[in-house]
Amino acid sequence: MSILLEHVDHAIVVALPLEARPLRQKLTDPLHLRTDQQRITLGKFGTQRIALIEAGVGQTAAQQATRIVIDGHHPKNIIAAGICGGLSPQLSHNAIVIPQEIGKKNNTSFQTVPTMTEASHHKKPVEGLLITEDSVACTIEEKEVLNATTGAIAVDMESWWIAQEAIHAGIPWSVIRTVSDVASETISSDVAALASIKTTSRQAGTALRMAWKRPSILVELAELRENAHQAASALAAYLFDVLKDDTG
Repeated sequence: MSILLEHVDHAIVVALPLEARPLRQKLTDPLHLRTDQQRITLGKFGTQRIALIEAGVGQTAAQQATRIVIDGHHPKNIIAAGICGGLSPQLSHNAIVIPQEIGKKNNTSFQTVPTMTEASHHKKPVEGLLITEDSVACTIEEKEVLNATTGAIAVDMESWWIAQEAIHAGIPWSVIRTVSDVASETISSDVAALASIKTTSRQAGTALRMAWKRPSILVELAELRENAHQAASALAAYLFDVLKDDTG
């Protein structure tokens, strides 16, 4: 499905509503649209025209959403945005990560591509390699292995796929994320699965069913969501500040 209203300066692709919400709140003159599966908000950061799209989690959702925003709004630039997991022990909560390159492992090799925009803003972000995985890196051990074997400082589940669609379309792209969970933290697998559910009502229902078996899951989920909300708010403030008067 394609909705063509106007060309935009920046398309921002995020996975979840909690990542989109603080960005949406900063948009002026917002116009809300929906496809069958995605929510798109058009508006402005200062002088810049923005299309913000909630993709959903993982490869298929990221690819589909990026194609929709490319076909419908012809952005000059695409930003893969949202929260990420820290792999480097040096990364703290809410750190802004703008990788110099991103990577993806497959069965036999490890591929990387350099990002197309440089971080040269007044608030110095963390640079390095970000890796896209097919599932959440939950344990300290998993994070240590990814850091040691790839050299990546952070991990997410969508940036590689967003970038591939941008590259295919010949559109400049970048990745700008904030750290929600750090290298020294473990996320239980059931909490990670809950956090990736897109709709609040479905998440709440699933959480209540799980809580009958393990009541502590509600406390863990609340802590994870609070960290994610803080990271998403930090990202929104950074992106607004960087993009509002962008002339690049």
